[in-house]
Amino acid sequence: MNTSYQTLIEALQAAPADKPFVTMWNSDEDSSTVSFGEFSEWAQRQASMFARHGLGRNDKIILIMPQGIELMAAFAGAMILGAVPAILAYPNFKVEPNKYRFGIKGVTSNLRALAGKPQIV
Repeated sequence: MNTSYQTLIEALQAAPADKPFVTMWNSDEDSSTVSFGEFSEWAQRQASMFARHGLGRNDKIILIMPQGIELMAAFAGAMILGAVPAILAYPNFKVEPNKYRFGIKGVTSNLRALAGKPQIV
């Protein structure tokens, strides 16, 4: 078994598909677990969605999503594509909406990135 990987994506794709990979705990009674295989499929779908939207290698992709497995899959999907993902804070009630939009616009401009909210397809 090869345990020397060049990238996180190589290691992810080499992992046993049926083994649990990550668990998201919403509460003591509510959690969801995805396997390496499921996570890899989600990430690949994200990579395909990014590509359909004209993104590719070295493009900077801003991810603005709630914390969770979907955000992790979007991050990995961007990496599969060869893009550079950046996770920015998801808006919350503590931040004034106009100030948040102004900040996101500035970061997006500085990174020369496309902003968006990817969906698991």
